[in-house]
Amino acid sequence: MTGSKVVSIPGGDAVCHPVAMFSGSSRIIICNGDGGEIMQQQIFPAQAWGTRYLTHHTLNNTNTNINETFRNYYRVCVQDPSTVVKRNGVVMTGLINNFYYELMDSTGGDYFTADKPILVSQYTPGKNQCWNTLQNPYGDPEMIYLSPVEQGQKMFCFIPPQNLALTMSIPI
Repeated sequence: MTGSKVVSIPGGDAVCHPVAMFSGSSRIIICNGDGGEIMQQQIFPAQAWGTRYLTHHTLNNTNTNINETFRNYYRVCVQDPSTVVKRNGVVMTGLINNFYYELMDSTGGDYFTADKPILVSQYTPGKNQCWNTLQNPYGDPEMIYLSPVEQGQKMFCFIPPQNLALTMSIPI
């Protein structure tokens, strides 16, 4: 259903109420392979899309080799088919259904820019899907909507609890 558009219309009280949208599948297979798992995420509204995104591939989560990378798969959605999207400074081609580009097999960081708002989603294939028969011998697929650089904060503060042990205690 990629490309679907949902709008809130005024109800009996003449107000357009906010809605939340989730995207995913009850049996996702990202590019090929066997199996299939449920995968759902709440999607960002169009006004939260941006023009600059930084990506980084996911890492192997075993203790044996933290530097081993997993290949990732990306989808870049556009609101307007005339949007010029660049990956690392190179114009992307092959817009699908006038709505999205697909990028497979990224094992490094990428910088996506556009002259109009875009949405970037990052996928990690599950076991035996795509190219992961050797690199990802376990695990389920995952989808992450990336936040644009424009949504980032320039300053932030972490405030640790005074007594972590007390904060984390559970009555028996």
